Amino acid sequence: MGRLPRLGEQPARTGLDGAEPDQTASGIPAGLPAEQTDESRRLAKRFNRWVTGVGRGTEQVRFREVGAASLPDAPDRAIRAIERATGTRIVVVRNLTPDVVRFNGLTFLDGTRYLNESSDNIATLFASNEGMHRLRRDAPHRPAQ
Repeated sequence: MGRLPRLGEQPARTGLDGAEPDQTASGIPAGLPAEQTDESRRLAKRFNRWVTGVGRGTEQVRFREVGAASLPDAPDRAIRAIERATGTRIVVVRNLTPDVVRFNGLTFLDGTRYLNESSDNIATLFASNEGMHRLRRDAPHRPAQ
């Protein structure tokens, strides 16, 4: 039998029974190590500025980055392939304040895409987002439907 983690210790990648951790809807295992980084602070700052600007409240959102080194091979390879195909950078984050705001993914004009680790339908999310960008680029004269 495995030992219980100490207070403040990162959760193990496997359960006490040796089973794999639960999967989130995104296919990324739940409970991977996540830490506050420059990227997670930058996202929180930008997101909080937007939330305040649109009058959706004053409670602050907080994020932690799930580093690429923590991701299992399959999701990491898929994310890196999307980065190469789209020319963007993807940062996987954990939303610590889902009671304040929920989101699947968020893209800023600098080309950084933030992906919530528990997002639904990641492939659909990126494909539809890329499709809209290409439509706007290739047919800017067409009205949005």
